[in-house]
Order: sequence, then structure tokens, then C-alpha cells
Amino acid sequence: MEKIELTAREKLALVAAAAGRHNVLMYGPRSALLLGEVLPKLLPDLTEGEAVPVNRIKSLAGYAMREADFGLEPPVRRPHSSASLEGMFGGGLRLLPGEASLAHNGLLFLEDAAEFRSCNLQTLRVPMESRSITLSRAGRTTTYPADFQLAMAMSPCPCGNLGSKDRVCFCSAKGVGLYWKKAEPVLERVEIIVDLFEEEGKERGACAIEDLRAEVANAVRTQRKRTHGLRNARLAPEYMEQTLGMDDDAANLLDRMTEENGWSARRKAEVAKVARTLADLADCDSVMESHLMTAEGLFGKLPAEKFGLQAEGPEE
Repeated sequence: MEKIELTAREKLALVAAAAGRHNVLMYGPRSALLLGEVLPKLLPDLTEGEAVPVNRIKSLAGYAMREADFGLEPPVRRPHSSASLEGMFGGGLRLLPGEASLAHNGLLFLEDAAEFRSCNLQTLRVPMESRSITLSRAGRTTTYPADFQLAMAMSPCPCGNLGSKDRVCFCSAKGVGLYWKKAEPVLERVEIIVDLFEEEGKERGACAIEDLRAEVANAVRTQRKRTHGLRNARLAPEYMEQTLGMDDDAANLLDRMTEENGWSARRKAEVAKVARTLADLADCDSVMESHLMTAEGLFGKLPAEKFGLQAEGPEE
């Protein structure tokens, strides 16, 4: 049985992200390992209805499909940071699908996300809002689905040492601010943020991948039954009140959190959705105050905010 050493927060972040399809960012040591190797193993199988467009997109992209390939395993795409706009989102003479569409109903993993081209990170906002990509060329228009879960692994700064207890960071404040500013277009759409330097020195326990996957599967079954197939991250704002099942104390706490932290309506909804996923993992019918407080803890601060760094003007 495969096992992985995880802190309590690392485990909770991975399981919650996999169960609710929440977009997740981890920065610091082991971020690529946890998001690129562990998280894909926790993703639940697709339903037959979800698998049909996934296999259709593979076929359109030119993959030689064998009968064994038409399974229920969600796609996991790992584009390189040097990928072109066409490679990421599709195009060319035949208007073929790109990485974002090939990740439909699965995971799009960006390792060293700040190293990706600015145009790619800017354009990612489109499918993250519309869940689709429209390509046009020479009077032809094609629309592909692109409903993916985004996972990003990053360093805390260009040198990778900011926040480390035993290494020195030589980056300037502007350099760190500009490094994170490049990823800003998609950061506001990330629900779970974990600083892995904060996990250094904390006790790690051996977690069986099979057990974690079973936790995720149970929570996903609960969601699909309650929302007729939707996962928590995809709940529309107009349906949230009737599907979240939040008790009065939790609703009041959420309002206070929003006011105290200056959250936008989007951020308030994201924290509520993560709390709903935590309730599902705990097999609770209602979202309670404890779930909200834990969800708030999973939405960590970025280095620029944590260390008071700003990107004003170009790097000297």
C-alpha cells in the first residue's frame, strides 16, 4: 500500500481540493510533489457522462484511442512553462484543442506557475470563468469544453528561499512582488493556498493513498447526491444558500469574517464552498462554525501580503 508523509494541514488541503474540485496553490518545498504526484492519485473517477466529452476531446486532438483508454480516470495535464498560447488553449489550421481542453473534467497542473508566459496566465481567466474555449480561424469557429481544476506549484520568491528558517533570501522586495504579480490573474480564483515553509518542522504522519482516496470518494458521492452531479467548487451563487446547508451561527460567522477581512463576494463564496467540502468530508449535513474556521485557515496568505512586499515599478 502506497503511503506519503503529510502534516495535518497538507493532508486536509489535498483531500479537500480533490473532493470539492477546488483550485489549489502550494508554494515552497514539496509543492511539485504534493500537487503533481499525490493530488492526481486522489481524484475520484469520472461518471460515464463526464467521461464522454473527455474521450471525445482526446480523439479530436489526434490521440490513438484504444478500447482500454475509454475509462473513467480523470485527465491530468502537465504543460511545460514554455508552452505556447496555441499549445495551452488550442488553435492551428485544424483548430485542435489545447491543454486546457484536454484537462476538461480533470486537473491542469502548472509547475513553477510564475515561469509561464504572461499571455497564458492572462488567458487562463477565460476558461476558468466560462468553462469553455472558443477558437476562430479563417471564418471557422469551434468551441471546446474546458472545465478543469487548476493546481499551481510555485516558489515563494525567485530564489525560492523566502520564508525558509535555515536559508537566506536575496531577492529584493520589488522582485518578489513582481514575481507574484505575474500570476495575479489566476490567484483570485484559487480557493486553497498553502505555504509549505510553515509546515517545516511540524509532525508528519504516514498516510495511505488508498485511505485518502476513499475519504475523497465518500465526500464526492455526498456532493453528487445533494447537487445532482455538481461538485462544491462549481456551485452557482444563486443556488448556494439552498445547497450549502449552513446553520445560523455559521452564517453569522461568515458575515463577520467577510467584514473583518475585507473579502469580496467571490472570496466569501469560495470560503463557504470549501467549508461545505469540509463538512462533506466529516459527513455533516450542515456547515458549522468549525468548518468555516478551518476553511479560512486553508486560505493562506501570499508572500507579498505576509511580508508586506509591493511591486511598484520595474525591478532594478
